[in-house]
Amino acid sequence: MPETATAVGVSHNHLTRLIRAATGETVVGCIRARRMERARHFLQATTPPPRPAR
Repeated sequence: MPETATAVGVSHNHLTRLIRAATGETVVGCIRARRMERARHFLQATTPPPRPAR
């Protein structure tokens, strides 16, 4: 986060507050939600490998 905050010209704390105000979540919560969305997409969009014969 510090690098991102510097890149957009605000402090780390201010960026954290802006993200929470915009999303209603913490930065960690936003990242976790995005990862879950991607995982859900991959699970729905891919075909599981065939099961080995027993």
